[in-house]
Amino acid sequence: AIREHYLCNTYLYAAIQALGEDLASLTLRCGPDPDKPQDFDPNHPLIRRLGPAGTPNPQTTARQLWQWTVAQFTVTGKFAWEVDPSDLSFWPLISARLNPVATTGGTSYFSSFDYEVGQGKKKNLPKDRVVYHWRPSAMDWRQPESVLQSARLDLSVAVMQDLYDYAFLQNDARPAAVVVHEAFEEDDQRDAWRRQFLDTHRGASNAGKV
Repeated sequence: AIREHYLCNTYLYAAIQALGEDLASLTLRCGPDPDKPQDFDPNHPLIRRLGPAGTPNPQTTARQLWQWTVAQFTVTGKFAWEVDPSDLSFWPLISARLNPVATTGGTSYFSSFDYEVGQGKKKNLPKDRVVYHWRPSAMDWRQPESVLQSARLDLSVAVMQDLYDYAFLQNDARPAAVVVHEAFEEDDQRDAWRRQFLDTHRGASNAGKV
């Protein structure tokens, strides 16, 4: 439910996309006091980067970045951007590949960030090069908590039911077969074989198959 199942459920996917589109369409203001929204600077560098007509980097619009960021935050409970200090550009980081490195003291939560770049390779990003925000978990403040966590069982069951129906119909809607094997000399051998068989063949995606 947290990693990929939201992509398999039409209603959840549509809800997340709608949330991202709504937030991305809002006006962004930058000023010294959040309690005084009428006092803002329309020419602030952050507005030029992240405002409605902004470009956070040469290849991305602000609307695209915000919509993508909301989806990342909703699904994983965290989001991150890499900052290029040379031009104050922002580059999106995939939340699932980013691992904050916890500090050992009490001056800061994280000392840096490890980011998976593919094929088991990682690069370390200093904390001043990353914009990071997370929803603290009730179990551990430094760990992110996704809103989908509360719906993980309902969502997983819905996705598994769809997988079952899809696999079953692909197999011409035939019921599962009866597996017959020769007798084992020892019950322990039989039980071990059955466990191995079930580990390989059970599951919603194997519906209608042996």
